[in-house]
Amino acid sequence: MALITGHFTLVNDRHHRIPQYRYIREPHEKSTAKTSPPIIIDTISTTYPSEGVSIAELVCTDIFDLTRFIAGGNDLVMRRSGPNPINFRICWPGYHPSPPFVVEVASGNGQWEITRAELAKDIAINIVKFLGMLRQDAMIQGADPRYSLYGLPSDAEERLRIVCLRNISGRDWQADIDFCPF
Repeated sequence: MALITGHFTLVNDRHHRIPQYRYIREPHEKSTAKTSPPIIIDTISTTYPSEGVSIAELVCTDIFDLTRFIAGGNDLVMRRSGPNPINFRICWPGYHPSPPFVVEVASGNGQWEITRAELAKDIAINIVKFLGMLRQDAMIQGADPRYSLYGLPSDAEERLRIVCLRNISGRDWQADIDFCPF
């Protein structure tokens, strides 16, 4: 994986996109494999389009309320059949990307479906776990200190927002995360 270069990408006057490590296909993966369109995670009453939903809201709000709060929250996404789980890769700039933190999303019966709200909540919970684990690790030498989790404010989960989930290859997905510094 290679880090997407540059500083925070300005999304709008309030949010900056967190750079993510770019996924590089393994040699055995088909280069012609189709990717699925992004799964947008946004509120129904968003002032700014594509603002996303805060990780704190996703973690602390029950599914029933999330399905009414998130645009298309009750929509079924990632309908699949078969034994293969979906992998979500979670990385943070300035920390070693290999191996990435991978969360498997699957059901035991081989046939499963998940709503947009359930998926967003599951990913948010795992991002919080991931950030908690990384807070104990040292940054890579020469890494940009702005991404240090040691200095992240206590309300970081409120400032971090999941905007969408992108299919990076086959069954591998990664979240686009915004940070609101104010």
